[in-house]
Amino acid sequence: MYRGIAFLIERRFTSYLGIDERVPATYFDLLKKELLKRLPRTIKKHREQHSLIPVLELIIREVEAFLNLPSDKHKHTFREMFYLKDLCVELEFWNIMVMPRFTPHWMRY
Repeated sequence: MYRGIAFLIERRFTSYLGIDERVPATYFDLLKKELLKRLPRTIKKHREQHSLIPVLELIIREVEAFLNLPSDKHKHTFREMFYLKDLCVELEFWNIMVMPRFTPHWMRY
């Protein structure tokens, strides 16, 4: 239900509001809740790629700090929320291929 409301707000009302307008508090609360649930799942998904964990933890810590800024200190905008949603999607589907170690041909012998 909440996702439907958030989707409606994103698709319907952002065409009437500027992207740099402040996000309504109710919409922000829905997005914040959704993002804070999705972010830890990202680490679980990538737990096999040990080298990514510190990077993901840093990104997640910064996003959480940003989302938890008091409303009197920062006015969250639609642009910021869209960016954070896109970031979460990218992190969830991030696929780092482990490349075999390159050895120059002159070192092989």
